[in-house]
Amino acid sequence: MRLFRGAAWPNVFEKQQAVQQAIDAGVLRPGDAKSYSDVLWALVHGITSLALSMPTFDASRIERTMETAWQMECQGLRQH
Repeated sequence: MRLFRGAAWPNVFEKQQAVQQAIDAGVLRPGDAKSYSDVLWALVHGITSLALSMPTFDASRIERTMETAWQMECQGLRQH
């Protein structure tokens, strides 16, 4: 099994750069872009893990969870 060292790592850095650009543009509140990116990545990874491991986590529940997570992320990170 290959650990996420190849293709996945560049995407993490690209997301971190995108988060930093949003902070610089005043869209997101000032903060540590690396930490913000890590939290966003962990959230998506966690929901994916639940979807793969829990039979009761059907498509409808995944959709509702992703929508709720997106709203919470936007409200928490958005510059006010």
